[in-house]
Amino acid sequence: MRLKGDRIFWDLDGVLRNVLYKFHNGDIDNWDMKNGSGKTAVEHVEEDLNVLVEAPEMEYVNLTKEFFPLHVISAQPDHWRPYTNIWLDKHLPGAKVKYLLDTQHKLRYLECGTRVLVEDCPLYSDYTHIILVDRPYNRDIKVPRRAGTPEELMVELRRFLNEKNPYQ
Repeated sequence: MRLKGDRIFWDLDGVLRNVLYKFHNGDIDNWDMKNGSGKTAVEHVEEDLNVLVEAPEMEYVNLTKEFFPLHVISAQPDHWRPYTNIWLDKHLPGAKVKYLLDTQHKLRYLECGTRVLVEDCPLYSDYTHIILVDRPYNRDIKVPRRAGTPEELMVELRRFLNEKNPYQ
């Protein structure tokens, strides 16, 4: 039985898709970090947009399949989106996708605590309605909800779904 996912939104890169797989051995400390070539992950992707299609799934993808509908939101350049759509069709067919202009725009989708965002980004000023997926580049941020494994994330998502106003 699938769980009701209409109030859960999933970030894509860093949560569901690993676009860093070709450029970094393991997790990075921040998205602006340069590898041995002196380039950031974004610079590498710009050089080979096929990375967006070929990127492997991250550890939370199987968990997303337990929820319906599946809402993915991503802030990325327009020219990345056709490649991302191919990846999504292959790995998460049927996902409802919304592309946004920037990371902060994602917060508008949370509607005063009735929705939650599963995210890895360390750039928000408020994490009240975000479950932060633990990564080296966001460990210095104090947040009310953090998940380091799919099991921990499921606990947080069930808590969100079962509470009347879980983040107030």
